[in-house]
Amino acid sequence: MKARSITFFLVVLFMVFAGCVEDGSRDVTELEKEFPQANISVYDNNGSEARTVVVYLENYRFDPYLTTISVGDTVRWVKKDHPAQIIKSNLFQSPTMRKGDTFSFTFNDTGNFDYQILSHPWAPGGIIVVE
Repeated sequence: MKARSITFFLVVLFMVFAGCVEDGSRDVTELEKEFPQANISVYDNNGSEARTVVVYLENYRFDPYLTTISVGDTVRWVKKDHPAQIIKSNLFQSPTMRKGDTFSFTFNDTGNFDYQILSHPWAPGGIIVVE
């Protein structure tokens, strides 16, 4: 009887988590078409153009999925739905974000920077910083 209870528990647990995991088989080109880049230009105090790029977080996905910016540009993440989530990378970690919250980070070095939802590491995003 105890083995049946454990088996039942494992089956239920599998069913709960089965809907949350994506297989990750889609390539970046497909994701870029689905999530086009969204750019908003703002001006800094020196009169030169500094870009702020907005990335939306909704339904456990980033929109756009991949963004290319220049050194000194800022990315602003905007939370569009209710589940509280944290965005994490090797460079930064947002506070807990709820619907309507924003978090910004300025990229001062070139390179490729991955980030994800802390509780859902299979939901990645990426920033490419160029000169």
